[in-house]
Amino acid sequence: MKTILTLCLFASVVASLTEARSSVATLTLKVTPRVIVENVTDTIQLECRPAATLSGVSIGILIHVERIDENGTASLVASHRINSREDGNDRTSSDGHLRSEEDNRASYLSVTITDPVVEDSGTYQCRFAYFDADYVVYTLGSRVNVTVAELPPAQFSPSTECECESIWPEIENLKAALAVRKEQPVRTVQAQNETCHTSFSARLAAKHGNTLIGDRTVLFNKVTSNKGNAYDASTGTFTASCAGQYFFTVTLRSHQTLASGHVEGVIVVDGVPQARTTVYQEAPAKNYQSATNGIVLTLDQGQQVKVVIKTTSAGEFIGEDYSVFSGFFLSL
Repeated sequence: MKTILTLCLFASVVASLTEARSSVATLTLKVTPRVIVENVTDTIQLECRPAATLSGVSIGILIHVERIDENGTASLVASHRINSREDGNDRTSSDGHLRSEEDNRASYLSVTITDPVVEDSGTYQCRFAYFDADYVVYTLGSRVNVTVAELPPAQFSPSTECECESIWPEIENLKAALAVRKEQPVRTVQAQNETCHTSFSARLAAKHGNTLIGDRTVLFNKVTSNKGNAYDASTGTFTASCAGQYFFTVTLRSHQTLASGHVEGVIVVDGVPQARTTVYQEAPAKNYQSATNGIVLTLDQGQQVKVVIKTTSAGEFIGEDYSVFSGFFLSL
């Protein structure tokens, strides 16, 4: 069953967490080559890896790279999630791995950008999110500044041959200018506004007595982390502190006691269903089933997310660490 649960994790999905820990010391983002020139450099290689000394990673949730331009606008470069991946455009390709219970190789994401252009310049940010053994969510972040320089067009005279040796001093001057620019401090951008970096994980406090009642909000009332206090345990509702992208996941374990039927946990935004877990509970009474699902949502500030029960069965949810609701901010 444990293997089935892990494979189900985030069937439709996809840095701030458990009190959203983010540390550049435990995640590295490297770029090669160091000098990048439009129409000269063939590819940019970005390599994002957690440090070998990082411990406590049980299941990788996602690892992705985004580019933040000079206006503070973030755009996806590449993203790997459980059972899914996405590249930002047709010049981008990626390869990666997320640690799982079946495959404990270290997580990583390698991104290749072909035919780089000046517009590829910006601050590149990698984020890695994972569960520890207690299903508490953590994220790590790392950034690097990338500059793609424009090579001035060569000036040729129709009546003379090209003096090719004269171009090398210009290239050396360009390298020196890029090295100086690379050392300048990275400008703080709006995407790093800490007020947006909310995250939470919550469980059902009681192991038994969580009766299945259709169309009722599931009150995950045992909070294990709640950075920014965006999750309200008394109502089971998360409220978006900023407009942007967020990731949510829910795991529910149910126990059928009387009638056979479906049991679903629906992630809703302002009452509109977005993703759901589903199992079919069938007699006899000793029937336990678990399901997990996750989704990336684009929310406006103030929109609310919660989990609602849909069921035609009779029984209860099994609480404590069997039923968990988590979410966190990704990017603007």
